[in-house]
Order: sequence, then structure tokens, then C-alpha cells
Amino acid sequence: MKIFAKRIVTFILSAVMILCCISTAFAQSTSDNFEEGAVLVGFNRNVETVQDIAPELNIERVELAKMDNNYIPYVNTDNFRFIKVTLTEKSKQATFDAIELLKTKPDVVVAEPFYTVYTRYNPGDVIVSLELGASISVINEPLKNYEIEEVRLLTPGSSTQNVYCVTFAEKTKEIVVEVLPILKACDKVRIAEPNFISELCVEPKMGDADRDNRVTIMDATVIQQFLAKNIIASEIDCEAAAVSGNYVLSIMDATLIQQKLARIDVSF
Repeated sequence: MKIFAKRIVTFILSAVMILCCISTAFAQSTSDNFEEGAVLVGFNRNVETVQDIAPELNIERVELAKMDNNYIPYVNTDNFRFIKVTLTEKSKQATFDAIELLKTKPDVVVAEPFYTVYTRYNPGDVIVSLELGASISVINEPLKNYEIEEVRLLTPGSSTQNVYCVTFAEKTKEIVVEVLPILKACDKVRIAEPNFISELCVEPKMGDADRDNRVTIMDATVIQQFLAKNIIASEIDCEAAAVSGNYVLSIMDATLIQQKLARIDVSF
């Protein structure tokens, strides 16, 4: 009986240790979810390079970052370019120092760690946090000219704030961007933001101009056709095609792809 009880205790302790290890590993994988020494930077297209904005940064390389327009609802990605800046020093502190520096630059609209998970938001949904005790009219009154399907309380019983999900009849990202400033201007509103959902951000395969998930001579041809104005921008992945590292496509990009296919020592 004692032996059996001892085995039971041993089994329970082992199970607890395994669970602790799993939870610790999970916490690490979700909390440290960015590349150390890398920064996602969005800046005005009128500026040539990030080095012009922050010459004091020690940069190892710069790559174009593929961004979805839904990722940052307040920024028109047609007017700004997004890049991945890899720093010489690969540490969290170097990452955060670079971000703080970049945020002081007037041409920079986004500066944050290069996360492996990015976010989208549900078109037509807005998350609103009200001060505790504030009436739901704080939401309904300023939005009386909009067709609202539902205002759903997400935090019943909260002792600090009431958080609502406001669902509009119009399921577009434009409606989200339009109503957020209205809500933020209300006195009792603590937070107003899109209803974010997580999704993996897939970077473009460099050189894959025709989006067929491989690099072939057709990619060089597509670049040439684009430069000759035989195809439009929607028919080419300009970010993946810009293998030379410049922000404007040129015949050099097509040439580099041809050289790589010919096994000439080219890296991109």
C-alpha cells in the first residue's frame, strides 16, 4: 500500500513539473514573439532611405516588409513605405532603443519590434472601453447617424471598466476608421480601437515577382513588362521584385534575378 501511494505521489509531482515546463515554454513563446535586433519601420515615401532619417543607427541591412492595409488602419500604406531594419546589435535593448529614436523622427509613422505575428481587425467592429458607471448612451449618442447592429458588453461584472464590442451594419474597414475619432473625442471613453484578431504575417519570397511561390525567368520577364508599362501594378509583387534593395523597381532587379538563376553569386 505504501509503495502504491509513493508511486501515486511521484506520478503527481512529475505531472506538475511537466505542466510547469509547458506553461513556461508557452509563456516564453508568446511574450518574446519578435526578432531581436529587427525593427519594423514605416516612413514617408518622400524620404529615400531610413539612413537619411536616423543616420545614428547602426544598421546591418534593410529589407522591404510586406504589409497588409488592414494592419495599421490609421496609415495609408500608399503614402508610406514599410521596411524591416536589421540592426548590427541583436538584443532586445538595441531594438527598443532604436524604436524610441525612430519615434522622435517626424517622417516615421510606425516603429515597433518585428513581430512574427501581426494583426488584422474585423471590418465593421469597434472595441470601446467606458469608464465604470458610464451609460451606453456614451456610445449610441455620438453614433446616432450610423446603423448599429449590436452593442455587446464584453466585461460583465468588471470593477474597473465596461468594454463593449460595437458592430455596424456596414462591414468595411472605412467605417472603423471613420468612427474611431468620434468615439475617442467622448469624455467617458477610455479606449476605442479596431476589433483586432491575430494572424501570421507572411513575408514575400524575394524575387517572386509573379507570385507563383518560386523564382524563375518569368519573374525577370514580369519586371521587364512592368517597366515597359505592358502590365499594371496589381499584376506584379513590387516588394518581392525589388531584390536590389532599392524602393523603385529598375532593370537591375530583373538582371539580378537572371544572374541568380544562372548561379552567379548573388544574394537576395
